[in-house]
Amino acid sequence: MGILKSYCPATTEEIGSVETIDVSEIDSIIERSDKAQREWAKIPPKRRSEYFRRLSKIIADDVEELGLTVHKETGKPKAECINTEFFVSSAHAKYCADWLNRFKFEIRRKIEPMDMMMRAMGRRSYIRYKPAGITACISPYNFPICIPFTECMSSVAVGNSVILKPSSETPLCGELISSLFKKAGFPDDLVICIHGSGIGNALVQSPSVRRIMFTGGTDTGMSIMRSAADNLTPVSLELGGCDSMIVLKDADINRAIKAAVWGSYVNSGQVCVGVQRIMVHSSIYDDFVSKFVERVKGLKIGYDYNDPTISIGPVINERAMHDVLDAVERAKELGANVVYGGKRVEGLEGWFLEPAVITDIPVGSELYTTEVFGPFTTIVPFDDDDEAIELNNSCPYALGGSVWTEDIQYGHELAGKMNSGMVNVNNLLYNYGMPSLPWGGTHMSGFGKSHGEEGFLSLMEIQHLHEDKGAWSNDPWWTPYTKDGTDIQTEMTQSLFGSKRGLIRFFLHALPLLRKKD
Repeated sequence: MGILKSYCPATTEEIGSVETIDVSEIDSIIERSDKAQREWAKIPPKRRSEYFRRLSKIIADDVEELGLTVHKETGKPKAECINTEFFVSSAHAKYCADWLNRFKFEIRRKIEPMDMMMRAMGRRSYIRYKPAGITACISPYNFPICIPFTECMSSVAVGNSVILKPSSETPLCGELISSLFKKAGFPDDLVICIHGSGIGNALVQSPSVRRIMFTGGTDTGMSIMRSAADNLTPVSLELGGCDSMIVLKDADINRAIKAAVWGSYVNSGQVCVGVQRIMVHSSIYDDFVSKFVERVKGLKIGYDYNDPTISIGPVINERAMHDVLDAVERAKELGANVVYGGKRVEGLEGWFLEPAVITDIPVGSELYTTEVFGPFTTIVPFDDDDEAIELNNSCPYALGGSVWTEDIQYGHELAGKMNSGMVNVNNLLYNYGMPSLPWGGTHMSGFGKSHGEEGFLSLMEIQHLHEDKGAWSNDPWWTPYTKDGTDIQTEMTQSLFGSKRGLIRFFLHALPLLRKKD
């Protein structure tokens, strides 16, 4: 057992610490988690719903105080601590509560087009949705509350338990999540938060863990997938992004600029679905760049929870700061123009950066399609819409994106051509705050969905139960094969699917052969 210290990126001062565990302790933690899961799964869904309704209220009532922990550990402005972290979490808890009250964990399912035949033969099919078991949630630092919190909620809602491994940069936020579950009355060990070196790998490699939810870098996601393959453990991977914003010539340019500045630099650009590539029609390009830079210059950088006007805080640590600065230098070497920012902020103690606005970057360069996790945004012109789509799809990442146009229907059409797991028309980025809708990317941005019905289903085992009342002594497809049985199968195929349809004719043929029990 050791100690993991947490530091404020705005001041570089130590703000707290947590105890770590050794890899050798993982088995006992998994045993506790498994026991808690088995008991929790016995609780009817409508009773589980009450826990989540209580959790939603607790978060909402204490939102300002809760936000302070995030502020200290990430440096985020107060507005982002509340809105992007706890509003989202409270909304998700309420959604879980509502979903549990309406979802049918066992339903009778029609099997078209064979349902009528099966019913006549005394057969029925049912679908059961069962908890998978233990979920390992390995989460990032950029949204240290809402990402792991909502993933934990979804898994717990369907009847699983969770072992949470938060980022080593934000351990206090991980502990806060665990404490909120306890405060809402959830059983002990249902959500266990652990810290330490190597324990993420140990969780991934455990055959007792039946779902893995990972949000983070693409390389790490690939490694997790390879390890999970040993036990064929299903994984959900939300990985890197290099999202684009396509601004057409008929767009409301002033509104698009406001959105673009927010989407580029919210959370100091440390957003997987943040805007990194802005593509603007050449007819409005110069005007867009000028107004964009002017708005960026007006953003207040700093660290003060009581100052609601601060818009940009620090990046998470010194390494993250230098990654952005290195990207700016690479852009210059490629002949790009840094029209604003791209430097460390003078006079502030922590890891503060001026938002970088980059133009004239070669669109064929690797840097143009590489995720830069920080306040780094490129703006390029395009002459026609097909070119914009080609620029978007040239990137191996495909998490989110947006189209800006006054023609909504045409926006839909262009969105359908984009390689993106999520696309907005005339908005961006906030999809995570919509708990009823699926979240996730494709291509090198990962796969699997969290949130929404799709997210819940991915955390369960889906079992098909078929019952036969045994009314018939013999099925025509059982051995030994006979001419009559083969004739019936032919008649059944043609009746159900061919041009000679007629179930009545089939049953008349079958009745003499499919007698009651001997």
